[in-house]
Amino acid sequence: MTGTIGTQYRALGGASCTDFYVFDSGDVPQRWHWNGSSWRNVPTGSKYAVKTVRAFAANDIWAFSGSASQGFHFNGTSWRQISIPVMDVHTLVGTSSSDFWLLGAVPRSTTLVAYRWNGTTWTKGSLPATYKGFLSSTAAAASNNLYVFSSTTTPGYLRWNGTSWRHEQVPSGLTGYAQDIAYAANTLWVTSGRDFLRLSNGQWSKQPYPVVDDRNGLRIFDLATDPRTQTVFGAGWVGEGEVGDIRKAISENVAQAG
Repeated sequence: MTGTIGTQYRALGGASCTDFYVFDSGDVPQRWHWNGSSWRNVPTGSKYAVKTVRAFAANDIWAFSGSASQGFHFNGTSWRQISIPVMDVHTLVGTSSSDFWLLGAVPRSTTLVAYRWNGTTWTKGSLPATYKGFLSSTAAAASNNLYVFSSTTTPGYLRWNGTSWRHEQVPSGLTGYAQDIAYAANTLWVTSGRDFLRLSNGQWSKQPYPVVDDRNGLRIFDLATDPRTQTVFGAGWVGEGEVGDIRKAISENVAQAG
């Protein structure tokens, strides 16, 4: 991949390691496609950067800009712009392209909003007024069990139970940063950057990261689930950039209930 120095890559999504898209935030935002052997890029068609991508299948990929109420859909042959509700999109959560939620805010406002797509139309949902966090990380356990977290666990989190969005809490002794979340094998994982929080069988607990041979320890900031094996993967680094070498690290943690 080649691009302008300083360009940031804001979103990534696809169906496999040989078929995925990366979106940048250059002056003319580009959509990059990796086919397993080479990159190809074209303008997205918008002056606003795409910040949210979700692939439900190789021929069913959705992308949304963070502002300007813009959405795009790939049908396996071509990308086209789609109509979405007036909102600044923060994130997406759902289990299929005929049942997912867009969550974000009213433009130029901090008022949070949520819209549900049923495959045909958008319907506005209701979020608890008590929730004062951001809408940052998401995980979908099932169509009636969706999670949305802020950047910390202090304000609690949102959970869709199939009927309504609920504002739920992490026990006070376990609160901290929520860098990313993932769900596998009946367990919700939250990485703080220094350790894991686990929600299993309705109980929260803390779990340390794997031990590494570095006095600064392991830092994990991104999580992803392989649905084929119900395995959670974490990506981050070992050590601290300010004191020496940063060595990229990937930690595998098979999520087990209990």
